[in-house]
Formats: sequence, structure tokens, C-alpha cells
Amino acid sequence: MKFSGLMSDLARSIGLVSLSVFSAMAAEPLALSAEDKLAAIRQGLLEAALEGPTQVQATQWIDDKGALRESSSYRNGIQVRGVRVLGYTQDATGKPNATLQWQSVPSRAISNTPVAARVNACSPAAPGRLQHVMSLDWGEGGAWRTDDQPLLLSLRKLLAAELQQASISSSVWRLSQSPASPASRSTYEQALLGGADEDIPWQLRIGLQPLPVLTQDRAFGTRTQAPQPMKIAMTTTLGAHGLGKALRQVSFTLDLETNATSNWQPAQWTQTSSDLISRQAQEWARQMETELSCQPVVAKVTQANGNQIRINAGASAGLRVGDEWLLADGKQVLERTLESSLAPHTVLAKVMVVAEHHAQLVTVAGANQAVRHNWIGWTTEGTR
Repeated sequence: MKFSGLMSDLARSIGLVSLSVFSAMAAEPLALSAEDKLAAIRQGLLEAALEGPTQVQATQWIDDKGALRESSSYRNGIQVRGVRVLGYTQDATGKPNATLQWQSVPSRAISNTPVAARVNACSPAAPGRLQHVMSLDWGEGGAWRTDDQPLLLSLRKLLAAELQQASISSSVWRLSQSPASPASRSTYEQALLGGADEDIPWQLRIGLQPLPVLTQDRAFGTRTQAPQPMKIAMTTTLGAHGLGKALRQVSFTLDLETNATSNWQPAQWTQTSSDLISRQAQEWARQMETELSCQPVVAKVTQANGNQIRINAGASAGLRVGDEWLLADGKQVLERTLESSLAPHTVLAKVMVVAEHHAQLVTVAGANQAVRHNWIGWTTEGTR
């Protein structure tokens, strides 16, 4: 009895060990070469394109020899936001396959659906290591008086502080402190590093314009404690290079008040107005969080010289040395996947050097000379 019980316990232990070993083997990622990974991604892109609506355009003509000629083009009826590689598998023959998440939205929905509806309809990606990075640019329109300059500077400071605080606590986006204007770079630096506008993928531009308000004139040198009204038209525009029109644009008017103890001291915002400005900036941050959570982190190739490639995403976006990125000719891959081979329009590259706002990559699979300026890139990791 005791012997049989011992054998039963031993059998169960061996079974548990075998199961653990099998589970560990199953969980172990496939050891695929870079070429195998790229081939699997290309096949996944093709299969994803076949699942979407396709527009076929056929043209016929008679050439100068009287022969009938025909040409056909195939275009997907979808606009791709990005591609995420969730993992790799192998079929029964050992051929590698890539499990992709094709983030797209029908093109008609983009042109005819309001932004708010698109945000509600999107499926935000799970939080990951990579984040969107944006610069903050200012535009002052209208006739700002010299006496209003302290108010303008205070307004900008309040808005920037709130946005920076929201950026720090966000898992989706980061606000860069680098200047958006190339004026801070020498001609040599611009030629060597590229334009500053290419370093930051997203740009947030805030326009501020004073509006006329009827007020009571005060006698010169008199003191008053009565708040003075002031109207400011504000416009926020969030856009990215290569995106076409802005991702979002909002315009409105703020009714504010200023306090001035005398004509000899600069005016200041009342506490109520300062609070209103802060709340408005916080609302902008919430809206951007919602909008950008539906967008994958996408980089653009800013320089390509053979096997040496530079993209406009770096440490501030969460990149690390060793990360693998899929680089693609956007127009060919996104619009004409079914029309031409993906081989000359996609490569797999690895991050070798990371700076704050850019990274240097080398191709590890695909044609070394294929990559061109303005190609786009997506991380092949399973997280955003």
C-alpha cells in the first residue's frame, strides 16, 4: 500500500514536471532570424489587406500599333494608422507567421465623421513603453498692446505649466521642451541634423488673439481695485508631419479679468481668471489624451544613407537600443499592398544609437538601399 502510494505520488510529480517543461517550451518565443520575421510581417500585411474592401480600377486603350492595352490598379478602402506585431508563430510546414493588429479606419469615416465620433469609435491601444512626443508652438495674432505683454507672458506661462504637468503624468504623450523653430541651430547643424521641425513628430500650436472690449477709461495716475474685463480668442491645433490636415483643432473665447493697482504697475490676472486658464489647459490635455490614445506611435525617416537610417523618435518617446522597427514606403504599403510586391517597400531595422528626439538604425532584413526619406516606421513589439 505504501509502495503503491509512493509510486502514485512519484507519477504525479513527474507529470507536473513534464507539464511545467512543456509549458515553458510553449511560452518560449520562436528563435526566428530577421529575414524570417520580415517575411512573416509581409505575409501578415498581405493577408490583412485581403480582408479589407478593395477598389479595382481598370483602364483600356489602343496603342499606336492598334493593339488593345489594359491596366488595372488595386487600392484598399482603408486608411492605416499603424501596424503592431503581437507575436510570431509557425505553421505545420515550419513557415513563420506574424500575428498583426492592423490599426485602420475606413477613409469615408475620416472625411465625413466628426472628430468626437471617431474618438468614441476607436479602440485605444494598451499602454506601452512608447509615447507620442509633441512640441509647443505659439501664435499671437491681433494687436497686442505693449501694456498687455506681461499679461500675454503670464497667460503662456500658465498654459504651458498645466500642459507640462499633464504630460508628466500621462502614459500616452510627452511635451518636449525643445524649440520648434530652427532659429536656434546654425546652418551647419541644420544641414547635418535636419530641420528642427522634423525632430518632433507632433506639434501643438496655440494661437492667442485679444478681442475688443468696451471699458471705462480711467484718469491718468488714478488707482482702482475694480477688475477690468478682457476677451481672448484661443485656437489649439494638434497636427503631425505627413498627416495632412490637423488631427484636431478647437477655437473658443475666454472672458477674463485683470487687476491693476495703478497705472504704474503691470496688470495681472485675477485669481478667478488664472483658475479658468488652468482649467482650460487641463481640458485640452484630457482631449489630447483621448485622441492620441487611438494613434500608434509612428516615426518618420528623416535621413537615409544606405544602411544608416535616422528616425524622428528617440529616448523621449521611449526608444531603446536593440528595438526592432518595421520601415515602409507609406504610399506603397498603405494604399497599394495588393498591387505590388512588398519586398522593395519594407525593411526590418534595429535601433543602434538613441538620442533625445531621434535614433540611428541599421537594416537587419531587406534591401539596404531601399529606405528613403519620409518613409514611416512602426515598432514590431507587441506594445505601443
